[in-house]
Amino acid sequence: MPKHIVTLVILINLAIRRSLFIILSKKNSIHYFELAAMEGHANARFNLGLEEKKAGNWERALKHFMIAIRGGEVDSVNSIKQMYTDGHATKEDYMKALKLYQQYLGEIMNSFVTISIWRYNK
Repeated sequence: MPKHIVTLVILINLAIRRSLFIILSKKNSIHYFELAAMEGHANARFNLGLEEKKAGNWERALKHFMIAIRGGEVDSVNSIKQMYTDGHATKEDYMKALKLYQQYLGEIMNSFVTISIWRYNK
């Protein structure tokens, strides 16, 4: 499925979750979040983590949140922090989440520096 269509589906599902209108059933919305997550959308992965968290599947939620962090989803760090506070994640899980997010920020900064140097030398 093309990435722009997946993004559109994500936006529709986010609107559904915010009760703006209802088009797709919850089962369908989860299916489209799964498709988007497979395409690399960190926000979709985060939403899958939220669904697993609501269902009480702590390990699966943690895995989804960790993957989302690699894509820069800061809300996943906060969700893992909350899971740690509630006793559903370990301190090591939370520390790993912080490290992953720090790595993500480092990669972004390296990209900005590389682009800046390239434009300056152009």
